[in-house]
Amino acid sequence: GNVERILAIEMLTAAQAFDFRDTLKSSTFLEQTHRNIRQKIAFAKADRVFSKDIEKAHQLIQDRQLIAVYHRCMAEKSLEEIDLFQNEFQTF
Repeated sequence: GNVERILAIEMLTAAQAFDFRDTLKSSTFLEQTHRNIRQKIAFAKADRVFSKDIEKAHQLIQDRQLIAVYHRCMAEKSLEEIDLFQNEFQTF
């Protein structure tokens, strides 16, 4: 839906910003998430129409690929789950 498309745009923006900060070390989870995004969507070297990129990002969300990255990092113990506000959200 619309929320997923907004998240797709946010994800593209975050991935682009992540590329500009590539000299800095990040968490395993963020590195793997970024790698997963970049396998499907190329870095934008110049301004362009982003409709195809948004669709690809939306597909990543719908296919739950980024959630799979989260679960893989949890299994590898490279990410610690924080239960702050856990009772206030549903688990899917």
